[in-house]
Amino acid sequence: MQPQPSVRLLWTPSGRQSLWAAYTHAIRTPSDAERDFFLSGYLGTAPGGLPFFARFNANKNFRSEQLNGYELGYRHLLAESFFFDASFFYNNYSGLFSEDIIGAPFLEDDPAPTHLLLPAQFGNGLRGTTKGVEIAPEWKPTSFWRVRSSYSYLQMNLEKSRGSLDIGSAPVVEGSSPKHEVTVLSDSIF
Repeated sequence: MQPQPSVRLLWTPSGRQSLWAAYTHAIRTPSDAERDFFLSGYLGTAPGGLPFFARFNANKNFRSEQLNGYELGYRHLLAESFFFDASFFYNNYSGLFSEDIIGAPFLEDDPAPTHLLLPAQFGNGLRGTTKGVEIAPEWKPTSFWRVRSSYSYLQMNLEKSRGSLDIGSAPVVEGSSPKHEVTVLSDSIF
């Protein structure tokens, strides 16, 4: 078991304002898939017409992924029915999931037919940071109706760790989350 401490501080300089800060250290424990799972995938046809596959082998040494996260937030009640929230974050990640090439392609004939195989395994070869901001106003025009909105900005920077054998999965992960996101919700409160 690994410790996962979290510290949160709140300061309310007035009845209408609050400022908060937080630090979190989090761990993602490897799943059985990362340590005990084998995956083969068809990559295409190699020169000479041979089928070309990649096989991701289990990695008994797959470690926990780690996060150190820092947050700062501010909330202000501007009017009796209007809140304004803003928060900022910075996260530092290490030991992130990677897809590592562990050798040169070779011919394999079992199982048939003869094919070219690229050996790979799941690893901890990525590291990176995320930072961003969220602005979230909330308006209650009546006692039973609430309108909430938010704007979020996310900047994600991932790279190979020193000595990583990753095939280049960082750009795919970076592109999997939107940089900008806007939400508007209207609901009734009963």
